[in-house]
Amino acid sequence: MISTDYKNIFLLKKTQLDEVDIELYKFLEFWKSSKKETVVITSGSTGLSKKIKISKKQIENSAKSTISHFKIKEKSTFLICLPVKYIGGKMMLIRAIISKAKIILYKPLANPFIELNDNIDFIALTPLQLFNVAKNKKNFDKIKLAIIGGGEISNQLILELQNISTNCYQTYGMTETISHIAVRNLKNCNDKTPYKCLDNISIDTNQNNQLIINSEQLNLKNLLTNDIVEIINEKRIYLFGEKG
Repeated sequence: MISTDYKNIFLLKKTQLDEVDIELYKFLEFWKSSKKETVVITSGSTGLSKKIKISKKQIENSAKSTISHFKIKEKSTFLICLPVKYIGGKMMLIRAIISKAKIILYKPLANPFIELNDNIDFIALTPLQLFNVAKNKKNFDKIKLAIIGGGEISNQLILELQNISTNCYQTYGMTETISHIAVRNLKNCNDKTPYKCLDNISIDTNQNNQLIINSEQLNLKNLLTNDIVEIINEKRIYLFGEKG
């Protein structure tokens, strides 16, 4: 575990960063370089998994959208415990840098709270990590806001989140959308609770009710997903899962 901030993280040595995540140093080097694009591996949400290029501008705009949506203040404390190889870890790192945050880097383990004593303003978790954190409800006393993505969250786990102080949001998105483009609050949540799109996103469907995503800021034009949705209004959708 390393405690740093948005400035000093760039001063850490590769050997230090490698102890947490071997992808950290390479991505930080890219971010401070003159390079405009990086290559990431998609999750397969829009077809077969593949390598795509995403730009710094897309990453920056996506980060700013999340910061704005959740009203994240400057100098908040971020815990980064997702692998930086994937888009979720990359985005948490850049959100922290853009919001001038205090940063706690933790190995991307199944339980990111084994050694943690700090209070956390913002954290991103996988469903498995959330499950392990929830084994001890006192863990949530340290967390102000948590976003959860990268898989399904069981109804039982959602029930366990109803009486905690942490604001927990399930996210919807993929590598192609530069992380999440919609979220839903897991408090008072059920199978029909809709997702709310972030401000820079517009949505549509094709004849098969597959979601189509557009965003000028993220440079997305008619991105067709495999996800079946029902559009409630221009910002809210029911998500039914992938097309069979």
